[in-house]
Order: sequence, then structure tokens, then C-alpha cells
Amino acid sequence: MTREKNNRQTASPFTEQLATLIPSLLPLAEALEEAAASDLPVLFIGAAGTGKTYLARLLHQFSPRSEHPFVIMPCGSLAPNSLPSVLFGQVQDAPEGVDVFCAGRLATAGLGGLLLKDIDTLSLQVQSALLRFIQTGTYEPVGSVELHFSQTRIFAATNSDLKKDVIKKRFRGDLYHCFHNFTFYLPPLCQRQEDIEPLAQAMVIRSADQFHKKPPRLLPETLRVLQSFSWPGNIRQLETSIQHAVLICSRDELHVEHLPQNLREAAGDQST
Repeated sequence: MTREKNNRQTASPFTEQLATLIPSLLPLAEALEEAAASDLPVLFIGAAGTGKTYLARLLHQFSPRSEHPFVIMPCGSLAPNSLPSVLFGQVQDAPEGVDVFCAGRLATAGLGGLLLKDIDTLSLQVQSALLRFIQTGTYEPVGSVELHFSQTRIFAATNSDLKKDVIKKRFRGDLYHCFHNFTFYLPPLCQRQEDIEPLAQAMVIRSADQFHKKPPRLLPETLRVLQSFSWPGNIRQLETSIQHAVLICSRDELHVEHLPQNLREAAGDQST
């Protein structure tokens, strides 16, 4: 039996799942699996649509916390003045004179995981409160001086260069160093050629299920067009393109003509 076969047989379920969709990240499999087993914070850095949320969810799925919630907080799309209450909750006065606690994402996540997308958009004040939570497990809801306790595990994602943000004093250095043990960089999809085929195949199946259709076969020439495109929108753009193709496809095979016009034009430019 060859060494390659031995490696396949001894691969962990985590590594096998990673290999199924994102084989380019297999060199990081051991470190990612260590991160999954740990309770330490994890930071994913990469452009929008490179798979940061997918990886955070995968780590949670293979962690001891997998039976508990995985909560996502899109920091960049929330109003800055609402971030503290959304994250930490808020205590409000009730007519009866009894304070009412409105749970934030930390309370909602409980013993599970919380992904802070676009963590670089948090104000320095919220960063300070988050640092305190990571270090002590305690936080104060807005409008309260009472300490609350949580064992939620923190995941974070950003497309910003946090090292430069620290230098420019837009991001706390001590908070950045909390992610020192597990920080992962995800390259853009155009640098991950080997990922396009497994991702596209999975997206065809998912899109066909969404549109209640039989999954069409992805033809080799269609795949070549997908692999030759630059994908400025990364995995997110690939998925919308596959959705478009599957939606309009009325055959058993997915042809180049089913792809969005910008992909077909780019392929035509390269062939001239």
C-alpha cells in the first residue's frame, strides 16, 4: 500500500471535509484542527467572499461546542451606536420598575461560538469591552453595572490589515494579540485554482436543490471557463454565477452558454 493511500485512510473527518471543498487549505489542516479543539479566539483574515464564515462554522462544527449555537454578528453592517447593545445586551427600565434584560449576541451564543464579522469596524471602546470579555469572561450590558458571565468562544473575521490598524491606533494591539495563537489568512479565489472544481460541484447540487431541479452535469468546457476567470468577488461571486447557470439551465448538462455574460465575455477575450 502506498504512503498516499495510508494518508487517505488515516485522515481525520475534519481533514476529509476540508479536502472535499477547499483542498488548497490542506496545508493548514493540522493547525485548523487544533484551533477547532481549543477554546482560544480565532481570527480569519481575507477579502470578502474568501470563505471566512465557512471556516469559522467548520471549526465550530468539529469543536466540543458543536451542539451549542453558532451565532454570527455582522459588525460592519450595524449602526456603530447599536454595536454595544447588540453584542453585550441592554438593560431597560420597565413600567413595573423591574429592569428588563435584552439579550445580546454573547448571551444568545451561550456555550457556543460567536463570529464577529468585520471586527475592525468596532470602536475602540467596544474593543476594550471585548478584550475584557476574552480575558475574564465577564461583560456589562448597556445600561447596567452588573457583571454578566459567559463562556462563549470568539471567532473574528476581517478583510483589513489589523497590523496597520494597530499602528494607526484604529485597533487595540492587546486585542489583536489575543488572536496570536490562531490567525489564518485566506487567499483570494484566483490564487486557489484547485478549489474551484469542488466548490462549483457542491454549488451546482445546492442550487439545484434550491430551485427544485435535478443537478445538471458540469461539463469540462464549462469548468475551464470557471477556472480561467479572475473572480474578484471570490467564492461569493462563484456561487451567484452557479446559481444563475443552474436557474436558466433546462438540460441535463451545464453548458458555457448558461454562465453569466461577464464570464463568457472574459473567456472569449482570453481565446482571441
